[in-house]
Amino acid sequence: MNSALHNLAGPGKSLSIEPPDTREIDGLLRSGKARLLDARRTELSLEIYFDLGYNAARPTRLVSLRGL
Repeated sequence: MNSALHNLAGPGKSLSIEPPDTREIDGLLRSGKARLLDARRTELSLEIYFDLGYNAARPTRLVSLRGL
């Protein structure tokens, strides 16, 4: 039985290992930090706080999935 990850590659295809890309990782972390800084602004609506929090977590989650 194939794992769910192997199903992502497609039938008969294997997953390939990608080397870490430090520029991509730096950009993702910079993006997350910028949104966290924006969330400190007191004049924002509750919906914007949620959006900023979600969008700050997303790039940092991608970095962790890269195994770093």
